[in-house]
Amino acid sequence: MKRTLCIVVCCAFAARATEPPPPPPEETPSRATAPGQGPRAANPPEETSPAGNASLQAPQPGDPNQHMPWKRRVHLLTGDSRVELRRASNAIVCRAPCDAEVEFFPDEEFYLGGQGLASSARFSLKLREEDATLAVHPYSSSSRANGRALLLAGGVAAVLGGTGALLGYAVCSSDTDHGSSCGASGFLIGSVLLGVAGVALLIAGGKVASAQTEFDIQ
Repeated sequence: MKRTLCIVVCCAFAARATEPPPPPPEETPSRATAPGQGPRAANPPEETSPAGNASLQAPQPGDPNQHMPWKRRVHLLTGDSRVELRRASNAIVCRAPCDAEVEFFPDEEFYLGGQGLASSARFSLKLREEDATLAVHPYSSSSRANGRALLLAGGVAAVLGGTGALLGYAVCSSDTDHGSSCGASGFLIGSVLLGVAGVALLIAGGKVASAQTEFDIQ
């Protein structure tokens, strides 16, 4: 009986040893790793492009939109309704206060002017998302005409004063050589003063004649 029981127990252990092992548990896709790599983070951080922070970017070389016109809204702040935004070709874009969306190309030039106003220096608009506000200080073209008149008067005065000073100096030199006092001292002094006044008029006239309409881009 004992021998029979031992045979039964031995057969049971032999059968248990010959059973195949259970399959390993399957890994979930979120925890699976490629051979040779470490464990992957459960929620990897999203990458952000630096360009995503820029509100507006100019087309780059090779971009099919690089030859398309840009757009930007422009405002003219001035108390003179004659002020106009013009292209370099003299085409009028808008009049004060403007408040219009302007189409332009890169490096296209504009200037400020108007009927009876002196033109401003030329400038270019940049591609920006915010509006372009120009604080304009107009300058009358009639004032420039007055400046040219001052230039003419100053030039004449300087020439006459210089010529008179040379003649007066020659006369005084001759009188001194003959032992007498200068008889043309008054003429000499007057000529010198006239020449100085002429130079002052030239300086003032040059500034007035070359003045332009001023502006600040905000």
